[in-house]
Amino acid sequence: MVKNKTAYLVLLGSIQDTLALISEGELFTPATTEFADELLEAGIIGPVPAATVKEKAAGAKAQAKVDAKAVKEATAAGGDGDDEGDGEEHDADAGSTADDDTE
Repeated sequence: MVKNKTAYLVLLGSIQDTLALISEGELFTPATTEFADELLEAGIIGPVPAATVKEKAAGAKAQAKVDAKAVKEATAAGGDGDDEGDGEEHDADAGSTADDDTE
């Protein structure tokens, strides 16, 4: 049993991989080359065009940048340590029940 490192495109139906469900049109990497050969022969998976692999990699990289920027902005906005996310420092006064000017 040889480990497989090649991704294939799901051409027909869906594939249950442990808890994940890989749908038609998505990339799937079978665990072994033997399993990959079986799925290829059955027409369930097929080779992935090089352009598709590059597009998916570029999309994943772009999404990672967007996620990192969102985390950085969220940290900057709520980084005052009071867990309220409003960027303001708040004192814990015994008589204070609100942190706005409506008192």
